[in-house]
Amino acid sequence: MPAPMKKFFTVLLVLALIALATILLWRATPSLSDLPTGPKPPTRNAAEEPPVLHVGSTVLPLSAALDGSREDAYTKVTVQLENPGPGNLSLVADFADDILSGYADAFDPTRLSAEDQQIIAASAAGKYTLDLVGKKTAGLGGRWSYRLEVASYTGGAHGSFVVSARSYSQGGDALSLAEATGLRDPLTALANAVKPRLLDAVISKTRGQGGEAYQPDEDFNGGTAPTSENYSTWYLDGGDIVVVFNQYQIGSYALGEHEIGVPLASLR
Repeated sequence: MPAPMKKFFTVLLVLALIALATILLWRATPSLSDLPTGPKPPTRNAAEEPPVLHVGSTVLPLSAALDGSREDAYTKVTVQLENPGPGNLSLVADFADDILSGYADAFDPTRLSAEDQQIIAASAAGKYTLDLVGKKTAGLGGRWSYRLEVASYTGGAHGSFVVSARSYSQGGDALSLAEATGLRDPLTALANAVKPRLLDAVISKTRGQGGEAYQPDEDFNGGTAPTSENYSTWYLDGGDIVVVFNQYQIGSYALGEHEIGVPLASLR
């Protein structure tokens, strides 16, 4: 075969091979309709795995939705937490564990004596119950708080309701009351701002219950005095600081629990 003719067939063969490879590649490439749509599933961070909480020596694992329960013949514990956001779950889990530890004597079945079991079985509900609910609130400048409420029944005519809270900087450091308010000695300023609002709330509640006109007494004045104990439970909510007065802090069970918010700007 003459050299020019041989060169022609070589070029033709190369072009045919390129065309074949292009066709095969085109068939192997998915069309747009075949591609997955929607957001990619989040990558699970090992540090953000659902925590395991504890009630005394017993464990209470939480689901990915941050809820869980544990029940035995005498006690039932349920937990429902709002996700505090990336990097904050361990802080909230530690907080919840601290709160649950205070109920271990009544809700850890390994600590219940035979007498305890008889008392629980004879109670109105036939079982002690504890419900823990958590919610995150956002303050200003990236600060945030986490509010935990515990409703429990351990016998008697009624149960108990207690609110606890912790506040953090954007970086996850715990905030003191002085740091949250920007005041060196915030207790007096906070008490002066909160007390009249609380009194109005108590008067309104008492009137709504059909009770006699409420007058602040020693319990009320003692429970609102500017001490670190009286103002130990608070959280940030927008530009406000909310002070919690739990049951029995300012008087009888009938007065209940109150949460009074005041603008941080008004304290300075």
